[in-house]
Amino acid sequence: MTRRSKERQRISGTAMIEYQSFLARLYTDDVFRRLNRISPAAAESFFRLNHVETACLRRLDLDEIDAFAGSLAARSREQLRGLLPASVRALGDAAADRACDRFRSLHRSAPGERPIDLLRGFGRFLEESLRADDSQPEWLPELVRCEVALRECGLQGARSPATSHALAAPGDGVFRLADGVRVAAYAFDVLPWLDKPEPPAREPARGVTHALMIPQAGSRHPKVMKLNLLAARLLGSFGHGKSREAVAHALEGVAAAPDLAHAIRSAVQRFAMAGALVAVQ
Repeated sequence: MTRRSKERQRISGTAMIEYQSFLARLYTDDVFRRLNRISPAAAESFFRLNHVETACLRRLDLDEIDAFAGSLAARSREQLRGLLPASVRALGDAAADRACDRFRSLHRSAPGERPIDLLRGFGRFLEESLRADDSQPEWLPELVRCEVALRECGLQGARSPATSHALAAPGDGVFRLADGVRVAAYAFDVLPWLDKPEPPAREPARGVTHALMIPQAGSRHPKVMKLNLLAARLLGSFGHGKSREAVAHALEGVAAAPDLAHAIRSAVQRFAMAGALVAVQ
C-alpha cells in the first residue's frame, strides 16, 4: 500500500466529516479561502483535523481551488438571479451579483432544502438589504416582496394537479380562499414590473396597490389581478372560511354599495370562477 493510500485510509469516520467540512467552506467562503492562503494554521484551527488531514490540505493547489470556487459562485449567481428575475433587472447586474455573492457567503444550505425555502431566504435577505440601503429607491424592496409572493404562487401551481373550482351557488354557503391564493398590499404599483423582458420606462407610482395572485394548476405563471380596496377587504374577510352574510356584516360601514349583500354575492361568483374562492364542503 502506498503512502498516499495509507493517508486516505486514515482519513475516515468522524474525522472525514471535519475534513470535508473544511473543503466545503474553502470552496464556498471567499473570506475563509483568503485566510487559508495567508495563514493555513489559522484556517485549520476552526476544525478538528489530525496531522494526516492537515498534510493533505497543505498539498492542495490553491489556484485550482480558486478556479473551482469561481465556477461554483457563477452557478450560484445564475440560480439566485433566476429566482427573482424582475428584481434583478431593476437592481442592475453589478449590484445583483454583489447581493448574490453576499447571500451565498452567509447562507448555508440545509439537507433537504426545497426550492421554495431558497426563494424565501434569498427574497427576505434581498428585501431587508435594500430597505437598509438609502441609495436604493424605496419601491425596489416592495418589488422584491411582490415577486417573492408571485414566485411562491407559481411554485404552488406548478405542483398542483388540474382541478375544477367549485362555483359559488345561491344560498348561505361558506367560502374560503383557495389553496395558494395570495392577497397583499404594496406601497407602490410594482405589478407592471413583473414578468417583463425589460423594465418599464417609468418607475412604479407611489400609492397602496392591492394584488390578487391565483395559482394555475400545472403552470409557474399565476393569474395576477389588481384589486380595489373593497375587493381586497372582501377576499381578506373570507380567510379560512366564512359565509357571505358574515362577510357582509363585517364590511358594513366600509362599503357604500346600496345593496351590499347582492354586490358580495356577485363578487363571490366572479372570484370563485377565477379560482380565488372555493366553497367549503
